[in-house]
Amino acid sequence: MRVIKKPSQGDKPATTNESQAYVINTSIALIIYVTFSFILPPLEPVTKGGMGVLGVFLAMMYLLFVAENVTWPCFMAVGLLGFTNVTSAANIIGQSWGSVMTVFVVATLLLNYAMTETGLIRRVAIWFITRKFLKGHPWMMLFMYFLSILLLGLVCTSSPIVVMYIAISEGIFDTLGYEGKEDKFTRSIVLAIGWVAQGAQAMTPIGHTMVLMVFGFILKDFGVTISIAKFSMVFLAWGAVYHLGTWLVFRYVMRPDVSRLVNLDIDELKAEVPPMSRREKIVSIVLIALVIFWISPDMLALIPLMKPIASFVSKMGQTIPALVAVGLLCALRADGAPALDLKLSSSRIMWGSVYMIASLQVFGFIFDLDTVGITAAVRETLKPLSANLPAWAFVAMVTAFMLIATNFLSNAVCAMLYTVIMPLALLIPGVSPIAIGLIVASSANADSLLTPASCPVSGLVIGSGYVSPGMLAKYGWILMIVAFIGYIFVGYPLAVAVFG
Repeated sequence: MRVIKKPSQGDKPATTNESQAYVINTSIALIIYVTFSFILPPLEPVTKGGMGVLGVFLAMMYLLFVAENVTWPCFMAVGLLGFTNVTSAANIIGQSWGSVMTVFVVATLLLNYAMTETGLIRRVAIWFITRKFLKGHPWMMLFMYFLSILLLGLVCTSSPIVVMYIAISEGIFDTLGYEGKEDKFTRSIVLAIGWVAQGAQAMTPIGHTMVLMVFGFILKDFGVTISIAKFSMVFLAWGAVYHLGTWLVFRYVMRPDVSRLVNLDIDELKAEVPPMSRREKIVSIVLIALVIFWISPDMLALIPLMKPIASFVSKMGQTIPALVAVGLLCALRADGAPALDLKLSSSRIMWGSVYMIASLQVFGFIFDLDTVGITAAVRETLKPLSANLPAWAFVAMVTAFMLIATNFLSNAVCAMLYTVIMPLALLIPGVSPIAIGLIVASSANADSLLTPASCPVSGLVIGSGYVSPGMLAKYGWILMIVAFIGYIFVGYPLAVAVFG
């Protein structure tokens, strides 16, 4: 598969308008930084150093999500934190580039690349819709098609899945004789691909960077390591509600005409898929083994004689096995070449995600420092508002707020809202802070694609030409309600039961 990547700044000269926008946005960020760091007086309990931290953070966020530059601001922000004198340089580097989550993100991006580049995703998609029992049953065929997206989305980032499935769908559209991009069937399919792929990002932490970032916050705040198996157990249950809701909206609210699918030649589709290469087999085996290794501690702990092994494996966390998997794919060779070409894959993965995670991770650490005072300020400011708030009302309020926010703000910003929500959660009797933290982790990715700004997948489905912003808004609010119901009645109660 050809890997689609955004052109870098060096690919073509910037236009005059782009140059002017760059100067304006950089100037605004500089003004924000200078104002907070050197002009505004500290507001107790925020310290002078804390004001500097705020200046760095707000300037970085402006450049990341308003100016949409995800490269140099991340490096600059980590560097400027050293000038605030709120903690040592070793702590700043250790909590950003040295963070275990940053390393894990790099490893999972390399593994995602291996899945996409070998054609494994396409093979899975075609396999699901070419089962003999599906012939002549269009609704069942589409259900299996979306199920394949869901399963892949549990272990892979959503953007490459959406790109691949839109391409596969367009081939099917051509085969069935659809012309243009205005037919309700084709538009509904492309939008549903986005819904399912993005919804899966909220169900597991495997390769989903925003979930992993919140894991790091929870480990820092409570000393609790969230296992992949336990998180997945809770939010796959939520995902069952969400996926069922997605299907019901697609089937009974959108109601596309699927009659032409009866004529789809599944044998012809199967013939388009080449035999599995040795390289693809190696990637598949290593990835399956990795997932088994990740979930094995919780499974082995149920067997008394296996508890020592479970403890040993659990101490490795998620990062060590992922690094071993990457190393194995690089070491194992197929047809005279490595199963994973590290030099080539390193030039193709989304390094912007790594830069962002590294820079945002360190702010979660710094906000809590007594030498900064930001968390204390948030707690003192909002404590009167939450004094008499029942636990159930707080959970509902946070969940609704997160689901709305993630449709207008980036997933990274929504994950960072943990640092604002957690001080409040600790003030309200009856609220499980870890369960609330996990709701934040999951819901930061649970975009219902209500707006074009919700996440990259929104841009992909709109950019395909099949889906309009109006179509997103028409159906996205229904899925938002489905997600809310799932979190309130399934996700949060289960998280409380599993994590306390």
